[in-house]
Amino acid sequence: MCDFDYAFKLQELIEDLFSEGADDEHSEAEMLAKLDGLNWNMMLHTIMDGASPLYEYTVTLKNAGDAYRGLPLTEERAIRLYVDTAPASPASSSTTLQRSMELWLLTDMSLMVTSCFKVISDATVSEYRAVKGCSMFISDFAIDFDEIVMFLKSLCNTAQEGGVPFYEL
Repeated sequence: MCDFDYAFKLQELIEDLFSEGADDEHSEAEMLAKLDGLNWNMMLHTIMDGASPLYEYTVTLKNAGDAYRGLPLTEERAIRLYVDTAPASPASSSTTLQRSMELWLLTDMSLMVTSCFKVISDATVSEYRAVKGCSMFISDFAIDFDEIVMFLKSLCNTAQEGGVPFYEL
C-alpha cells in the first residue's frame, strides 16, 4: 500500500484551485459544486497514462512528428488542464505567431503555469515554453473553470470506457 494517496491529493488540489477561483459572481460553494460527480480514482489513471514530459521547446514537423526537443521544464510528467490562447497573428504569408498561458497538472499532484509562444509555418510547429509559477492568478491568464470541468469529465469517461490501463498507485 502506498503512503501517498494520489486520488485524494488530486481531489484536494483541484478543489483548492476551484475554491481560489471563487469571485463576486460565483461563490466557493458554487465553484466546488461544478466538481460534483467526478470520479477521482478513475481520472487519476487517465492522468498517469496521458502525462508526458514537458519540454522548454519542441519543433514538430507537420508530416513526421517531433523533430527537436529542449530540456525538460520539470522532472515530473504533466498533462495540460487548460490553455488560454491569445488570437494568432500572421508574421508573414506562411507563418503565424500565437501566445498562450497554460495550466499543467504534474504527476506529483502539483500545478504549474507556463507561457507558450508558438510559431506555425508551412512545414513546422515550434513551441517555446517558460515557467510562470504555480499560481493560476497571474496577469494575462483567464481560466474558464467550466472548460476544466469538461476536460476532467473527459478524463473520467476515457477511464470508464476502458481507454487506459490501470496502475497500482
